Amino acid sequence: MTIKPFLKLASAAVLLSAVVTANAASISLTPQVSNAAVGDIVTFEIIVDFRDVITIGGPFDVHFDPNALGFASWTSSYPGDPGFSRDPEMLNGLLSGFAFGDFNGLSGLWTVGVLEFEVLAAGTTEITPSDSTSLAGPFLDAVTFQPIPIEWGSATINAVVPVPAAAWLMVGGLSALVGFARQRS
Repeated sequence: MTIKPFLKLASAAVLLSAVVTANAASISLTPQVSNAAVGDIVTFEIIVDFRDVITIGGPFDVHFDPNALGFASWTSSYPGDPGFSRDPEMLNGLLSGFAFGDFNGLSGLWTVGVLEFEVLAAGTTEITPSDSTSLAGPFLDAVTFQPIPIEWGSATINAVVPVPAAAWLMVGGLSALVGFARQRS
């Protein structure tokens, strides 16, 4: 076996992977981790990165646990043609059909909007963007009209039940009583 066929195959694989990764795009939430108390409002920006590819646009959804989070608000700042933009529908645990685009093509890094949720329960929960279940189809490359693979970046919320100030005062008072009792004996 000669090494030349192996080198040709390896070179082709490297070039093919470079072409695939050159068209990388991402949609993610920031911050990636948020610590909050039950009853707090948590805020996330949706960041879209199409710096490596030109898109005519497309839709996406955002999933969350409706037992842990209550949808509070959405403020959009979509790039591109306003006629192409669409705000989501609120379903149970799903914000369905965010969409933006422009038939002239879009390329760049944007904040497409701000999501707010109310923390309803203690624990750890995720907010996850994903391909849309709407009929609009995937994000499309403006040059090839082929679907663009999207890397999705979720956010995690660590929620705790707040301890009331009175409980801390009571713990402090009990500690003082224990200290006085030890001094007497």
